[in-house]
Amino acid sequence: MRATRLLVTLASAVIGAAAMPWTMRAQTAAPPKIALVKGMRVGWAWHGDSIEGDYTPSMTVTNVDPAAVTIIMNAQHGKKGGGMEGMVIDAKMLRSAMATGPIYRQVWITTDPLVMEGTTSMVLSDAVMHGIMTKGSAPLTIVDEVSGAAGSGGLSSLMNALTSDSTATGTPYHGTMSRAEPGTVPFGVLVNDRHVTVPAIHLRGVLNHEGERYSSDMLVLADAAFPLVLSHVTSADSKHGRAEGGRVVSINFPDPDAKKRMEDDLAAKRPVEIYDIYFDYNSAAIKPESDSVLSELGSIMQRHPDWKLRVVGHTDSVGGSGAGNRVLSEKRAAAVKTSLTSRYGVATVRLDSGGAGDSQPLETNATLEGRARNRRVEIIRE
Repeated sequence: MRATRLLVTLASAVIGAAAMPWTMRAQTAAPPKIALVKGMRVGWAWHGDSIEGDYTPSMTVTNVDPAAVTIIMNAQHGKKGGGMEGMVIDAKMLRSAMATGPIYRQVWITTDPLVMEGTTSMVLSDAVMHGIMTKGSAPLTIVDEVSGAAGSGGLSSLMNALTSDSTATGTPYHGTMSRAEPGTVPFGVLVNDRHVTVPAIHLRGVLNHEGERYSSDMLVLADAAFPLVLSHVTSADSKHGRAEGGRVVSINFPDPDAKKRMEDDLAAKRPVEIYDIYFDYNSAAIKPESDSVLSELGSIMQRHPDWKLRVVGHTDSVGGSGAGNRVLSEKRAAAVKTSLTSRYGVATVRLDSGGAGDSQPLETNATLEGRARNRRVEIIRE
């Protein structure tokens, strides 16, 4: 079976270490408490080229118990012969690793074991963070694949990973991460479809693997209970690599008040920007992880039989501005309309749809976070 890697927690070199917050059309909302809970979904963006666009893997927490946290990673990647295909990898992060694990995993491979001792993903371990907070630094191993080796897909270390007898497969880069500054820095992110700014701890370090060195730049949520890795950027100074990385662009978790906020906004005829309706790459096919918000919209429409909604699709500018993005946004809005009518019983006459393409950006398309905020579905009560 061909093994495939999945890059998670990547952060773009475009945004830089400080991850400057997005300029806002409206005032930034107060940050909610972000906690590790069942149903949480964390979405990343990695800078792709003008054809591929941003590579956007995500992690969904499917179970949280005293022994372990179970996570499913979802992404799309290029397939042999062209086009894209979906990829799903599941993993179980042990609580013991979350307490003392010295390894942070950034690259996942389909042949990985379900459980990897001493290895965290999504978060840094308590022991690592304790060293950073009390001493200013801590040793850390990052399992990574510095891109550029092996051409497309960067699979040069795959054979090493498959034949390694280490608990954490992949390419381990060892070093020390240190605080880059004493305070925290602001980090802009979408939390349950609302833009907020959260405090982040800025770390830097130089990591090594068999003589290869690269600088690592990382931002971690400033929360001892949930030190979520928010971004990671590697430098271009390894022998084969080039600067690459990405950042968290969205965090969603079960929120009993979310439906009420959406309903209140529509009641007041305020446009609702929705980011957790997910589509296949360059397609209007809606992904299953969109079911929750679609169900909420369907329920709202059932409670208000006199309401009529317009669904508007928006894209970033990747691939070139103009007709192509507009057509894609129209198809995606129409797919949302079809889902609401066929699955949730909303009468067709109560829904209208259209696409704005990249003509109405909320942020600059020059950054990962800006493009993430521009890719959205807007719901307008008519």
